[in-house]
Amino acid sequence: MKVLHLLIAVCGLFLMVSLVPTLPAAETFAVPYSEALDLSGGDRTFLCDGLEVAVAVSRPARAFKPLRFKLTFKKPADPRVLVPTDVTLCFNMKMDMGDYRFSLQPKNAAFLCEAVLPRCLSGGSRWFGKLNFRVDGKFHQMVFILDLQ
Repeated sequence: MKVLHLLIAVCGLFLMVSLVPTLPAAETFAVPYSEALDLSGGDRTFLCDGLEVAVAVSRPARAFKPLRFKLTFKKPADPRVLVPTDVTLCFNMKMDMGDYRFSLQPKNAAFLCEAVLPRCLSGGSRWFGKLNFRVDGKFHQMVFILDLQ
């Protein structure tokens, strides 16, 4: 009888745990390494859906230190700067490190943000940044790579 009660209790506990909603993990968007996506060695201009996105980041890029990002957007061969909306930047590693999402603020024809990224406890240094933005109502997205020192 005691074994039956124990079995019912264990099954009930299992059922309760399986019905509890789980929290969603942070978004993962790791991409294979490509030098064209690597921002580690210096600032870079990326081509995203026919738009030029210039990304500058403060150096040295280190864990737990503020990284200042400055982004500008334009069409190739057009000197006018675009003003996108809904500009966000999020970061993660191959191993899910959590939700590191930052909004960029417009200032002097550029978008700025300050991000602080933690150190990976397993020794990894490669972060993947994902930029989301809208131009003329159309959604755009690009991923870049940043290795911390």
